[in-house]
Amino acid sequence: MYIVLLETSGNQRYIFSTNKLRENVGASELTYQIGTKIVLEAVKAETNLEIYDDNPGELRKNLSDKSKNPEISDGNKVEVIIATSGKAILLIDDDKDKTISKHIVREVTKNALIKMPGLTVHGAICEVKNNPDKNEAENLDDAVSNVHETLEKNRYQFPSNLQRFQRIPFVAQCNSSNLPAEKLYVHESIKKEEEKPHSIVSITKQENLKRGKDRLEETIRKIESDVYFAKNSNDLDRRFEDTKWFAVIHGDGNGLGRIFLKFQKHIKAKDGKEYREKYRKFSLGLDECTEKAAAFALKNLQDAYRARRKDKLKDSIEVPAIPLVLGGDDLTIICDGQYAIKFTKDFLNKFVAETKDNLKIKEVFPDGIDLGICAGIAIIKPHFPFHQAYHLAEELLQSAKKSKQISSSLSAFDYHILYDSSGTTLDEIREKTPFVARPYVVTPKDEALKDKDQTQQYWIENHHFEKLEKRVEAMTEKDDDDKNNLPNSQLHVLREGLFVADNTEKTQQEVDARAKLIAHRYDNFEKLFVEDGTLFFDAVLFDKNDNEETTKRTHFLDALDIAEFWK
Repeated sequence: MYIVLLETSGNQRYIFSTNKLRENVGASELTYQIGTKIVLEAVKAETNLEIYDDNPGELRKNLSDKSKNPEISDGNKVEVIIATSGKAILLIDDDKDKTISKHIVREVTKNALIKMPGLTVHGAICEVKNNPDKNEAENLDDAVSNVHETLEKNRYQFPSNLQRFQRIPFVAQCNSSNLPAEKLYVHESIKKEEEKPHSIVSITKQENLKRGKDRLEETIRKIESDVYFAKNSNDLDRRFEDTKWFAVIHGDGNGLGRIFLKFQKHIKAKDGKEYREKYRKFSLGLDECTEKAAAFALKNLQDAYRARRKDKLKDSIEVPAIPLVLGGDDLTIICDGQYAIKFTKDFLNKFVAETKDNLKIKEVFPDGIDLGICAGIAIIKPHFPFHQAYHLAEELLQSAKKSKQISSSLSAFDYHILYDSSGTTLDEIREKTPFVARPYVVTPKDEALKDKDQTQQYWIENHHFEKLEKRVEAMTEKDDDDKNNLPNSQLHVLREGLFVADNTEKTQQEVDARAKLIAHRYDNFEKLFVEDGTLFFDAVLFDKNDNEETTKRTHFLDALDIAEFWK
C-alpha cells in the first residue's frame, strides 16, 4: 500500500507574476485544475471511475460517494483521500515496483508541463509500513507525514520550471512578463487592441480566464445568488471610478497544517478506513466553510458598495472584488481597498462561525474544535506590482499568526497601506513606523478573553478590533455641515509628533503634550485616549530570540492610516 502526494509549488509567484487580472484568474484556475481535474483523469485511467465534476460542490459529493470513489477493496486500486486546488493525496494498492503510483505521478506532471507551462508540480510516493506496535490508522498517519517530508526534499532536487524558458538566442519579450514571447496574441475580451508578443505561459493563463471566472462566480452564487463580479482590472477601472486603491487580502487558518500532519493524534481513529473518511470529511468541510465565509463577506461588500454609490451606479451591479484563491482554509482576493477592512473582518468571523456549524467537521470532531483564522491586508495603488503586494500580504498574515499572544483559536489581521515601493518588506516598514499596535484581534471580546491568563487578557484588550474601531469612528464623525468633528490638520499635527523625538519616552511626552493642547476643543477627542491624558499603552513584545520587552504602542496611528479605508 502506498500514499501518493501531488502538490504545486510557487503558486503565488505563478498567479501574481503580472498585474493582468486576466492572467491572475486564469493562473488560479490552472492551479485548481491540476489538483482536481488532471489528477482525477489520471485516476480514471487506472480505475475507470468518473469522480471529477466542473462544479466544486458536485466534486465534493463525488469524493464522498463510495460508488464513485470506493475504498481500497474489491479490486479497486486507487482511493482519492483529497483532491483540491493544487493538492491531491491518493491511497494506492500497488505492487512492489509502484507501477500505478509512478504512472499517476508521471501523467499528472507530464500534463502540467504540456497544458500548464510555468506551473510547477511535484509528486512523492511513500509506502504505508506495517508497524506491529501501531494500529492501521497510526501507520497511515505516519505515511502521510512521511510523504509530505519526501515531497519537500523532492522540491529542492528539481530545477525551476522557469529554466525551460531560455532567452538565448535572443527573442522578443512577452508583453506582460519577463518570459520569451511565443507569438503575437490578444485576448478575445479586448479584440479592439492590437496583437502583442506574449509567452506561452501568459497565453495559457489568459485562455483559462473565462473558465476560472465562471467557476468562482458559480461557487459563490450557489451560496449568495445575487453576487456578481467584475471581469478584469480594466472593467474595475471603468465601472468603479473611485477605485483609487486595491487591496490584496490573504487569509489562512491557524495551525491546520499541524492538525493534518498529525491527524491521528487529534481524531484517534480505530482503523485506516475511519482515518481516511475523517481526513476527507475535514478537508471537504473546510472547503465549504471558506466558500460560505467568502460569499457572506462578498455579499456584505456588494451591499455596502451599492448603498454608498446608489446615485452613480445606474446599471452597474458588480462587486468590486475578484477572488483568486478559494479553497481549503485559504482565501486570496483583490478588492476595492476602501472596503478591505470590513470584508476581512466579515470573512474571518464568518469562517469561524461556519466551522462550528459544519456537519462534516462535527462528524470528525464531535466535541468541537476551536479554529481561528488570520489575514494580511496589503492596500496598494492599482498599478503597483501584485506579486509584491501579495508578498507583503503574506508577511502581514504571518505577523498576525506569530504574535505570541494570539492562540490558534483566535482570529486576527494585520494591514499596511503602501504609498511607495521603497522598503516593501514588513521589517523595513515597521522600522519606520515603530508605534503601531497591529495586529488586531476580531474574535468577539468575551470569547477571546475566555480561559486566558492575565498577560494574554491584557494583550487582547489592547489589540482588539474594538479599540481600532472606536478611534476610527472618532476621526470620521461628521458635524452638521458634513465636516469631520476632528480636523485632519490637527490629527496630522499629532502624527508628526510621533517622528520628532529620538526615543520612546520623549515621543510619548511630545505627542501627549500636543494632544492635551487641543483635546479641550473637541467633544469626541477623548475617544482617542487610551486612558486619561495619554494616547499610548504598554505593549509586550518578543525579539527574534523570544526575549520579552515592554515598549509603548498607540492605536492613534493605526486609526489615522486606515480611516480613509473604513467603508
